Amino acid sequence: MKKLFFLSIFLLIANFSFAQKVTQYFDALAVQLVIENQTGAKLYSIHVCKTWNADNEPDETDWKDFMWSEDLIPSRYFEDDQAEQIIIPVDNKTPCGWDIMVKETENDPTPIIFTNVDFCFLKKLVFFVKNDKIFYKTE
Repeated sequence: MKKLFFLSIFLLIANFSFAQKVTQYFDALAVQLVIENQTGAKLYSIHVCKTWNADNEPDETDWKDFMWSEDLIPSRYFEDDQAEQIIIPVDNKTPCGWDIMVKETENDPTPIIFTNVDFCFLKKLVFFVKNDKIFYKTE
């Protein structure tokens, strides 16, 4: 009986220690991925924000209220055929779902918004044009 009691205490302590290490590991993580412009034109900027919820899809009037990141592209424009490695800091509270905003000009009144893009297992995000509209595909 004593052995079972001490084994239970040992497992409880070991589990707690492991959980702390996992939490510290996730606190220091970042999403790393490649974004590529295959649109045939240059883009002005690309921003991300955590998805608020699946039902809250921004439209052309409320996208300004979201907490967008700084521009992810280090140069002035994101040229056609350009690829960039980007890093987005995350923590253990960061969801997999992110929204992406693409601006075609500096003061773009109607940027392109992609909602609830799963960044958890994403390695590459490619922007392309089909029927005069920008889309993305993942790899």
